[in-house]
Amino acid sequence: MTAPAAVLDSPRSKKTSWISRWTAQIRLRHWAHFLVLPLAGVDPSASYELVMEGVLRGVAIAFGVLAFGYLLNSLADRRLDQDPHKGSLPSGALTPQWLAVVGLGVGTTALAAQGPAIVLGAALLCMGSGVVYSVGPRLKSLPLIGSLLNISNFAPLLLVGLPGPDAQAPLLGPLLAAFAPLLLQNQLIHEAADALEDRAGGVVTTFGRFGPQRSAAVAALCGLCSAMAVMWPSPSPTSSTLALLLAVAFAGWYPRQLARRGHEPTTMAALRVQHRFAALTGGGVAFGVRYFHYTVSAAFLLINLLSNDQRDLPGPF
Repeated sequence: MTAPAAVLDSPRSKKTSWISRWTAQIRLRHWAHFLVLPLAGVDPSASYELVMEGVLRGVAIAFGVLAFGYLLNSLADRRLDQDPHKGSLPSGALTPQWLAVVGLGVGTTALAAQGPAIVLGAALLCMGSGVVYSVGPRLKSLPLIGSLLNISNFAPLLLVGLPGPDAQAPLLGPLLAAFAPLLLQNQLIHEAADALEDRAGGVVTTFGRFGPQRSAAVAALCGLCSAMAVMWPSPSPTSSTLALLLAVAFAGWYPRQLARRGHEPTTMAALRVQHRFAALTGGGVAFGVRYFHYTVSAAFLLINLLSNDQRDLPGPF
């Protein structure tokens, strides 16, 4: 459903700048944290110029993909969304918004085509997944399939920062293995938060079909898989300790909250935001410690950037 007229046509909204209105419509605050994902493709042994080219291009591609997907989803769901904080679209503004979606898709594809084939493929996979998820055949309305599509909506963004076809990104495999299960876990919490809207719109989600208890069991399995990925490929006392801490949070506490309070949309909405930043923080700490030598290389990269030093970076060892 469209947000109340009082929200869409309030005097305050008319005073906001076009930038504020645009960022609200693409729901920037909902996905800005995903802009760090292309850093997974950093090759610490590559030259400064090549690394920065991949990172900057990757972040720009991620921005385009996410803006495309979220704006498209807003348009497709404009009759279902009841939450004014989602940035529901004002009436009479649909044609410019659809043109913006097309422009974002074309522009992002053109930018991705400047990189290696895997970058273009990852960007197209994300956007194509977003189309079938939100518009047609609107797979988000199918239990389990709709939830799993969130992995193809977001996980390929880990690949768009690869600087070249032969890049060696040591964190890419473990990050993919840890990130994908947490995406599914966060989506289950999201579905719990939107359960009333989905039910009113005739959308049957995984949470709607499974209920809080079985959804929590799936979420616990996801959390366990993500924690185990921290120890990959070679377990150590440090990585095992970190995996245990992550398992307590993502295989224990969050699934328990979903099981106990899954029928409370407001609580689930707050839990989803908390989960998002807990996953980002936990993943950053875990892999920063687990792969300390690569973290040091990344620090050298940042220092070189700030000092405008054009020398090649040393290898991680």
